[in-house]
Amino acid sequence: MNKNLSVNNFNASNLRSFYHTDNEHRSQETTMKCKAENYLRIGSKPSTLLNIGPKVEEALAKLGIYTIDDFLQRSIYEIYFQMQTLDKKWKNKMLLYALFGAVNNFNCMMLDTQTKRHITTEYEFYINK
Repeated sequence: MNKNLSVNNFNASNLRSFYHTDNEHRSQETTMKCKAENYLRIGSKPSTLLNIGPKVEEALAKLGIYTIDDFLQRSIYEIYFQMQTLDKKWKNKMLLYALFGAVNNFNCMMLDTQTKRHITTEYEFYINK
């Protein structure tokens, strides 16, 4: 099982394929701007990202993820997979959606069903490699 995927697998060009550009979702330009804002905070703690609170940050630290840079160096699928090995409470799809939202500066509560399906499918592909 190969867990060394590129940084988070979700970039602006991938997002374009499953994000709608209607009033409910950000445009591609806004998504790219938000990702750029994350990169400006590279040395900051992960909890400065949207969707990442103190409990998730504590679990990330157990995985050796102390900064946003550490967070962005790994795939969200790798992080989600490893967090589940720490504690069963992390075996929750909302955590996966929160990690996706943190990378893309998008509130995970606003993800539509199609996007959630896509993220889940990508994760299933990741664990079955």
